[in-house]
Amino acid sequence: MKDAGEEDFTELERLAVEHLLATGLDDWVPLHDVVWYSTYGRITEGSKETTVRVLRQLFDEGLMVPGELRGSGFEDWDLPQEAWLEQARSELDRLEWRPMTDGFWLRSTAKGDALAEVRADDLVKFRIPAEYVAAKARPTTSEIVKGFTEGWIEAADVVHLAEKFGEGSPFGEELSLLLSYQYDDVPDLIQKSHRPEAHPGDEARAIWLYLALSWVKNHEADFDSPLRTVEMLFTDFEYPEEVAPFVDFLPTPPGEKPGIEGLNERWQAYLERQEAHYQQDRRKRLPRGR
Repeated sequence: MKDAGEEDFTELERLAVEHLLATGLDDWVPLHDVVWYSTYGRITEGSKETTVRVLRQLFDEGLMVPGELRGSGFEDWDLPQEAWLEQARSELDRLEWRPMTDGFWLRSTAKGDALAEVRADDLVKFRIPAEYVAAKARPTTSEIVKGFTEGWIEAADVVHLAEKFGEGSPFGEELSLLLSYQYDDVPDLIQKSHRPEAHPGDEARAIWLYLALSWVKNHEADFDSPLRTVEMLFTDFEYPEEVAPFVDFLPTPPGEKPGIEGLNERWQAYLERQEAHYQQDRRKRLPRGR
């Protein structure tokens, strides 16, 4: 990892574009998001140029259109396309590159939406055995279900984890009673259940980010490029801030050790914090089950 201003940023640009297009599927995109996913809050001459290159790609490839939010809705800029980038740079300079809620907005085009939908699938996925999960965390029933529906564990793992951690959760206890020949019933039980634990929200994903990163760290020999896998997980989980310090293509955090050694130290520190939260702290404070 290089210091800000020295990094090539090509991978960062790609991920910034992907995130902005994904956001644009459902809503208009504020200028603040463009700056954030291009700089991660570190405004330097190098990261400013990254932001401009991201906008250039969005404009030149016909993926997004700049405009303003009016009372009537979104209004495209009344400018020729070749003038968009210079206008955008002027707007950023006026706002001192910290737009917050100010500045222009972006709307996705049909081409941008199509590209976002093509790229919506996860970049990386692998099975994490129930035994490993149980050794590293104490998942709730909602988190167990989320791990199954997102492909991290199999039906048998659901039952084994429910046996260990489902007590106190009606749905967890129901899952824990399944016999081996009933494992194929797990998807239907989840789909048809009216229990809230059977339909977890996005908050139940965080534990699987930790477990996936833990599995990669402890099985580095099984991956062609562990740090590249970290980058893909960073993308799949929508760029969590707590992972950014050990993503290879991002600038080294101020005051932190650069290079591969620094990346690995920050990765290990993250895993230790998460294990303390999901294993040790839950053992002390959280009820089992839900």
